Amino acid sequence: MPDVKLLPKFLKRPPTYKTLAEIRMLETSKKEKGKALGGVYGFVDPHFEFIQDPKKDWKLAETSPRMWRFEGATLTLKVSPEVFLPGDFRKFPAVLRPIAAHEDLHVQDARTIVQTTLPAKLKTDTTFKKYYIQRTMVPESTYNHMICKMMTGYVSDIFAKIWNAKVNERDTPAKYKPVQQAVDATLRKS
Repeated sequence: MPDVKLLPKFLKRPPTYKTLAEIRMLETSKKEKGKALGGVYGFVDPHFEFIQDPKKDWKLAETSPRMWRFEGATLTLKVSPEVFLPGDFRKFPAVLRPIAAHEDLHVQDARTIVQTTLPAKLKTDTTFKKYYIQRTMVPESTYNHMICKMMTGYVSDIFAKIWNAKVNERDTPAKYKPVQQAVDATLRKS
């Protein structure tokens, strides 16, 4: 029986410049979801996807009642970060440099999470391990509900917890202060 393979895919998009008004709209949207940007100048949306094909990778066992088992396959962990920077600073490339450099750290974090942290976490996660590593047979109701409908969201939630912890760590006031100071100093000079 082949093993489960977790294939990390990292697609880096070039920075997407938005106007400051659009950044504020995004900020309002984040606040409505309970996450404020907290006075930062840009942000990264990681666009994470867990890609599986239950119809191809799970097999119906010859049992009664109907039971399913994961047969082993490559499961994809895909992240394609999108970087948002304030468009009205385009006239001041020197202002964008420290902002873009900071947001690039988040892009690097997304890469590390999908290549290293998340695969390690999934291999020890009780639910994921049960279904995909240990290949426990599951009744058809579990297959239809959990595997086909819920597992993508389940893995995405694990990614989101890791991502949010890393963002909170990287964006502490002390760590973000040099970016704010560099932007303020550049704006004072212009």
